[in-house]
Amino acid sequence: MIETSLWYVSLAPPSTVVAAKAAIDNLLRRARADAKFMEAYDEWHATPSVVHGIRTSDGRLGPQSEALLEGFRGLQLSEAQLLELSVPETEDTTWDLSGDRPEPCDGLFVAVRGVPVLSLLLLGLGPLRSEWLPGEFGLFALSSEEVASAVHGVRHAHAVSPADRAAALGRMHDWLTVGSDPGAPVHHLLEGLPEVVASAVARSSGIISIPAMAA
Repeated sequence: MIETSLWYVSLAPPSTVVAAKAAIDNLLRRARADAKFMEAYDEWHATPSVVHGIRTSDGRLGPQSEALLEGFRGLQLSEAQLLELSVPETEDTTWDLSGDRPEPCDGLFVAVRGVPVLSLLLLGLGPLRSEWLPGEFGLFALSSEEVASAVHGVRHAHAVSPADRAAALGRMHDWLTVGSDPGAPVHHLLEGLPEVVASAVARSSGIISIPAMAA
């Protein structure tokens, strides 16, 4: 069975931020204990090409690419855990990237079959830009005060030139061939997060970024 990877970003009250921090800490402990994943992640930072589009002679992913993907698959909550952390108040203004963008954009929801969404985002941004994102591996839960200090980094990470954007989309679409969802609206992954962060600042709200997996 091919699983669907979910990514949920939302404005969040303090109680949800605290609960999300605890859930994220559990995921991060698991990731840091995965030696193969951490090695592949460090290798990606040192030489990004070792995990981008690299396949063996029989067309399968190379070991570093597979280790990176498997690590991101482990960095996901269950669908039930995601529902516990969802914030109903933002449902009407959450941007499902497959549809029209609401105004204001107070949340993001992305679903991709076969490939973890956050692996796509970080691969698109690249190792240097992705380091400007708050938290680790694209996961974060920030209070309103922490959001204010994260604005510059999020904007910097997503401030790509047209040429860089084209290259990022190429990497993301190539990664999608590993899964089964070549039609996923990945171009919006390079637009949505800065909008939600700006909305959080305007509303003096906290914000969470939570990945999950659904069957």
